Amino acid sequence: GGLVVDASHSVAARTEDLYNCQHPLGDSLVFRSDNTTLKTAGRLSKTLKGGVGDEIEEDAPWSFAKARNGDLIGVNGKQRGIRWNVYDDSADKLGLNVGTPSFNVAAKVGTAATKGGSYDMAIRFKDIDERGGPIYSALSAKVELSFALQEENNLGFNWGSTNAIPSADPDGRATHVELWRTAADAPGVFYLIHTMTIGTTTYTSDTSLTDTALIDAAVADPDKRLSVVDPFGNLIARRQETPPEDKAVVVWFQDRMFYMADTADTTTATRNQIFYSHPDEPESVPSTNVITPQENTGDDDDIIGGFAFGSLMYILKKRHILSMSFARQPRIDANVRLIAKRGALNYKSWDILEGVAYLMDQSGCYAMTPSGGITPISEPIQDVFRLATSPLDFSKTIDWFVKADPRHEIVRFHVNYTTDGVNYPKRALCYHIRNNAWWTEKYHEALTSAARTEIDGQQELMAGGASSGTLRMNQGTVDPSSAAIVWTYKSKILRIAPANQQDMRRVSVVSKPTSASDSMTLKTYHNRSATATNWGLTVPTAEGAGVSTTAGNASATLDQTKADGHHQIRFDSLKDDHVEVDRYLEVELSGSQSSEAHEVYEITVDGVS
Repeated sequence: GGLVVDASHSVAARTEDLYNCQHPLGDSLVFRSDNTTLKTAGRLSKTLKGGVGDEIEEDAPWSFAKARNGDLIGVNGKQRGIRWNVYDDSADKLGLNVGTPSFNVAAKVGTAATKGGSYDMAIRFKDIDERGGPIYSALSAKVELSFALQEENNLGFNWGSTNAIPSADPDGRATHVELWRTAADAPGVFYLIHTMTIGTTTYTSDTSLTDTALIDAAVADPDKRLSVVDPFGNLIARRQETPPEDKAVVVWFQDRMFYMADTADTTTATRNQIFYSHPDEPESVPSTNVITPQENTGDDDDIIGGFAFGSLMYILKKRHILSMSFARQPRIDANVRLIAKRGALNYKSWDILEGVAYLMDQSGCYAMTPSGGITPISEPIQDVFRLATSPLDFSKTIDWFVKADPRHEIVRFHVNYTTDGVNYPKRALCYHIRNNAWWTEKYHEALTSAARTEIDGQQELMAGGASSGTLRMNQGTVDPSSAAIVWTYKSKILRIAPANQQDMRRVSVVSKPTSASDSMTLKTYHNRSATATNWGLTVPTAEGAGVSTTAGNASATLDQTKADGHHQIRFDSLKDDHVEVDRYLEVELSGSQSSEAHEVYEITVDGVS
């Protein structure tokens, strides 16, 4: 089928980084629009990020993943990421930043709060999100107070009396601010004193709770108690550090969000490191939550992406694939191991269809099972990837991508040819998972990315057009410009079976008849030649069972109006295995589709092995 502009999803000049966000109300596509704005379309139409003061970096692809609570996380490795609860009209900046607040806490002598000793005071911000639950910042740096020992009920506290509590968090996201302090001479645990609406900058009523009362309140409500660290040494009170801004790919695996893949902005200290969040808190990424994979292969290639598949998370590098699993604490029990010396071109050069992952790297295309088993699948077209003969423009691989089409059982490996003259892929190497057939598709315009989304109860394949917005694939019989769709299929190299007699050999094609005179032609190639073999006789359609040939011409024309849709052409000859004659055959079928869709059901070649 063709490509149809889908105005219900985007009318922008260019859409990139398509991601399908499943939603209780229906699927929505998330994408980068005209390189300036992050938007959604489909069931929900929102502008997530963009505009004055909130611009997105140009030419920085976005990676998206959904957390278990439904939040959508997006990063590009060039700036602060986004978090969208899939309901609000806009996205928040990723992570609730506490900043470096400056405030004072002063003693109120003679009140009934607590006794003398050393105290740590701190605040943290809170975003009450009705959809995703409250989001917290890390606990701020502490303010230390120390008093001479006094009898209990003789000391209280004034918060912000001379140096006010901040009226907002650095990003303007918080709805509330919480006040916390320790008990006397007990610095490892903080207790909640009071929660104030954002904008309130003082609190002078910290006079009624003794240390004993604070501890008792925390026993009744554990949310009123914050340990600085847990028994394993993990940060608790300050775990809500914002995720790293220089990691370009995000992956949800088990109960955590993983941030990986370096950019030019990544510091040397964190190169090839993977950061991960606190359980079920995708925005809480303390700097201590880090894994440094070791592969010891002698090839120091970079991490470029990853994906969850089965019970493992696969870490993609240029020329290697690692797998990772963990039980409870990745920092302690993560198991990272080398799976294969194959890799990926970029973070988009993989997809999954029917429980098998399909990937593309510098050496070609291959399939991978959930256990890490590798099967090369591009041998029939391997010349496409061999540098000496390759038509591919390997300088453009950063924008290549792989996308599976479940309805048609096809995996498309989107690439550029050097003759295309564009930055984004204009062709796809297509692989049919049932019969292992390969063919090439060329589109009327370059495609930036693709995603599957549900429309009217059916999964549809959507593509980002480099100049026509969002396009629905496999629709119609022409492209948006009304130009006919020109297609070509070429078989793998077939061995002509040896025979010591004149055996009949033929190519049979069964297709759906059409009422239009759209053309379909057949060519044969012998002995791995790049040039098709000319036919030796002129045969009109009436005499050729619906196929006509012209002597000296390589194209045989198939009459598509033939009622039974069956066409065959014979080529008979002696094939003695001891004589240098034709031994290999390739069959090419091509057509120009306009008013009616071309549907080829079967191509059979007799006399080959």
